[in-house]
Amino acid sequence: VTDTVTDAPPPGTDNPDNPGDGDNPGTEDPAPPPQGPPEDTMPGPGTQLDITEVRAGTHDGYDRIVLEMDGTGTPGSVLRLTENPSADGSGFPVEYTGEQALTIAVHGITYNGVEPSVSGIPAGSVASVKAMGAFEGTQLIVIGLTDGDITLDDISATTLDSPTRLVIDIRR
Repeated sequence: VTDTVTDAPPPGTDNPDNPGDGDNPGTEDPAPPPQGPPEDTMPGPGTQLDITEVRAGTHDGYDRIVLEMDGTGTPGSVLRLTENPSADGSGFPVEYTGEQALTIAVHGITYNGVEPSVSGIPAGSVASVKAMGAFEGTQLIVIGLTDGDITLDDISATTLDSPTRLVIDIRR
């Protein structure tokens, strides 16, 4: 399920505005388990974003990946599972650590693209993260997963703002 959230969530639910403490980045307050599969989404009109940070954290029953962005607009995204990810443009294989890869194609990226900082890796089922360069307004993030049995039904994606984030939850 993909939602855009603009108000603070009610107490006791996911709090995406809490980036976690300094010892455990990417651990926004726990949310319900993923309700996948994630929908493919298009970026909002005039979107120009850069992914500035990728962080991961582990929670009871699921792991979370947060792609934090700077710029304007709402990103689009396409999530896929594969054992053979390839780079946009060149088609060259992308190396990763794990049993399979979750590819996240983030749309609405500036043509310059920046290399995001990465923290909290590994975490639970997340073994590795590789951010590819921007290509034609899309940036590919390849997440290596330790579990080869994860399906798209085990994954959810939510778009949040203030700051703009794409939050990926993976049920274990």
